[in-house]
Formats: sequence, structure tokens, C-alpha cells
Amino acid sequence: MRVKQVNLTLANYFMVTHANGSRHVHAWLRFHAEYKSGEKDDTVVFLSWGVNPQNKFWYENAIYDTTGMPDVAPYKK
Repeated sequence: MRVKQVNLTLANYFMVTHANGSRHVHAWLRFHAEYKSGEKDDTVVFLSWGVNPQNKFWYENAIYDTTGMPDVAPYKK
């Protein structure tokens, strides 16, 4: 593994309930990673989950920008 340590440095999450009863959880997260090469990276991630009537996640989306990640990052390419 190329990552020495990963820390969650920011977490902001909430549930949205629409008038039709559909529910979705949204989260803004920031991860700080230190690589074995000595490089460091801070990545902001947006996550979204759909919640079904049985209170289980039925879909998941993740959006993040890889342009600032060092070349050794596994998601860079």
C-alpha cells in the first residue's frame, strides 16, 4: 500500500426528506493522506446515499477531484 496514513479532517452530513417521502443522506468529507513517498494530500469528497423505506441504503454516489493528488495516489489515474 502506498498510503502511510489517512485521517478524516472534516465531516458535514445531513439527511434530506422530500415532499414525496424519498430520503437521501449527503456528506461532505475531507481526507488528509500521507504517502510513504512523503507527499501529502487533502481531498474533499461529496457522498450521497438513497435511503429506502426499510432504512437501508439503496444507492451510493461519490464525487471527488483527483487533479491535486500526487502521482503516487492510487486514484490519480
